[in-house]
Amino acid sequence: MLLRIARTARYTRSFYSQTKKNETDLHHYPTIINTFREITRIEKEMVEMNDLLSKNIESLEKEIAEMNDSLSKIEDDLITLDQRLSIFEAKILRDTY
Repeated sequence: MLLRIARTARYTRSFYSQTKKNETDLHHYPTIINTFREITRIEKEMVEMNDLLSKNIESLEKEIAEMNDSLSKIEDDLITLDQRLSIFEAKILRDTY
């Protein structure tokens, strides 16, 4: 996509410079207009792609936030289990000795 834009821009600059050298040579203007139309079309595609990427990024950010919440709950559960295990071990040691 970016290669197409660069190529189109290069052609546009080339046509523009040729036209500036010989302003009476107007046969380049339709080509320039078509080139600008192509650039405009590509820009619209890029905006659509950017919008789609933004939506995907927002969706991924929500999923990551949900996963972080789940991980926090799991971590809390593990801490609770570790504390219970410590208490259980202490009882076993106390009862054994």
